[in-house]
Amino acid sequence: MVESGNALYQDLIDRFILGDEPVNDADLRPVWRNTTQSPLNTWDAPVYEQFYRRVRAVNWTLPPGKRIRVLAGDPPIDWPKITSAMQIAPFGAQRDSYPASVVAREVLAKGRRALIHYGTGHLLHQNGTLASIIEQQTKTRTYTITDLVPLAGDPGGLATKLLRYRPNTVIPTAGTWLGETDAGDVIALAEGRNGGKPFNPDCGIRLGKLADAGLYLGQPAVLTGSWPNPAIYLDPAYWAELQRRSALQGHIDLDSYHQQQPPTFQLAVVPGCGTQH
Repeated sequence: MVESGNALYQDLIDRFILGDEPVNDADLRPVWRNTTQSPLNTWDAPVYEQFYRRVRAVNWTLPPGKRIRVLAGDPPIDWPKITSAMQIAPFGAQRDSYPASVVAREVLAKGRRALIHYGTGHLLHQNGTLASIIEQQTKTRTYTITDLVPLAGDPGGLATKLLRYRPNTVIPTAGTWLGETDAGDVIALAEGRNGGKPFNPDCGIRLGKLADAGLYLGQPAVLTGSWPNPAIYLDPAYWAELQRRSALQGHIDLDSYHQQQPPTFQLAVVPGCGTQH
């Protein structure tokens, strides 16, 4: 199940992923472009489209009964019918509860398992998250893995501690140094407080209380990012629709979409736990 997919298009996703039927590119793009996160996040970075196409390619090699299904976890917002901010809010409020219901209905009730590919904030063992709702409603324990990427400047020394591991190593938190690590030096979630200044809400919490493991991808200098091609936004119809959605939500600044981004991965600028007051 993926965050980068609108459940409104689940039937189309199934036809594309599970079947041999071709799907027109123009019909496929709304799957990730029309989520509740648009236009702040359009999922136009190539890695998201490549994910769908890669799973489809893998399925070609498998018999029908063994093929991988991709479930869209984002609530089924129908953007062409949205004309006010009030219509958007109910869908945004379901960003954790809706995918939890999908897992309960389409995965656990059918005796299956799922790999849930969502942002870390949705998968922590905290009240109100997607992971916690699944556990509360189904009594099924989730095993959560967060990526191990230090904050900008590495205030917690995470990168140094990870030098002894090979890239793509999964490190459990139970009974290890990682579990005792301050979560605020690993999880890059920032909130506004005191005049809008960011603060780190996870400082003072052991990572082991929030996640079951961490995935070490490599040192920051070797990490790369996947960014949208600015030429995508030269499509006048698509750009006009993004502007319309922006106006409904308070005029989000979309100017950066026309700028080419460097291939390097951008570390999160969040106050380290040792510097936060």
